[in-house]
Amino acid sequence: MQNSLISRFVTLVCATLLAMVIPRPALGLVLVVQSSAAEVYQQAVSGFTQAFTPGVSLPGISSIEKVEIVVLDPASSDTIQLTTQKHQSLQPKIIVAVGSLALKSVASFSGPVLFLMVPDPDAIVPKHSDLSGVLMTAGPAQQLAAIKEIFPGSARIGLLHNPATSEDFLKLLQQAAASAGLTLVSIPAASDREAIRSVTELQGLMDVLLLTPETSLVSPALLEALTLLSLEKKIPLVAFAPKYLMQGAALVVFSLPEAMGRQAGVMVRERLSRPFSKTISREYATEIILLTNPRIIQKMGISVVPSTINKGKLLP
Repeated sequence: MQNSLISRFVTLVCATLLAMVIPRPALGLVLVVQSSAAEVYQQAVSGFTQAFTPGVSLPGISSIEKVEIVVLDPASSDTIQLTTQKHQSLQPKIIVAVGSLALKSVASFSGPVLFLMVPDPDAIVPKHSDLSGVLMTAGPAQQLAAIKEIFPGSARIGLLHNPATSEDFLKLLQQAAASAGLTLVSIPAASDREAIRSVTELQGLMDVLLLTPETSLVSPALLEALTLLSLEKKIPLVAFAPKYLMQGAALVVFSLPEAMGRQAGVMVRERLSRPFSKTISREYATEIILLTNPRIIQKMGISVVPSTINKGKLLP
């Protein structure tokens, strides 16, 4: 009996000493930086917090005790400086930047950054060593599937893109077009003037014109010119956000902010499960919705699948 008590005492002492010697996993936080209080950003953050709950026993989350959300004031001249001070003092495990201003404000953070609701991340942070995120577009195969579904007679797809930033997307779209039996017409342009000239020259070679969210190719002046050309030549514009329906797009292929937020939450969880791996991972939006513009389609007099007119459609 006495030996048993001594044995238990020795075991307890050893366990205590081991606990003192072996470091416990450091608890930390995820910092979410939101560009403003705009509703679209609020929805994205809501989706993120649905998918990422700190403290639960799941890989990547068990070491996180808090998610802190910082909402920026776009009108403040000190926004970037204050955000830099914030992440330097908090030392988060990862930063989720929601919107372009948020991404710009955390560019100096040396740890992992995941962007969300940023149309053109490379134009803001071109050289970050650990930058991941959810892109604001559907994948190439999904975009082409949407075009085939809504405009089944369209076999020649024009792609307006900036060659300086779209090389990877262009290659993927070329592969997807070949697999789908479609012809891709590349329309490289670095400015509004070049874009209008190139689209005008190649208008006879395409049935549909696909736009990408590159900031250099979505100016109001360019969209107005493309809309006029689209109506005149009966070439539907396909864009990536619902607001472009009001600017003349015939079809938009997009994902809701909340859905992209949920996708980001899963990505953050996976990234935190690999703390010593710097992996640059970018995912296309996965929960995709199609919306058409019946007024534009009617003006063009083109044939589409009747059941898709004026309806939101979830693309599997």
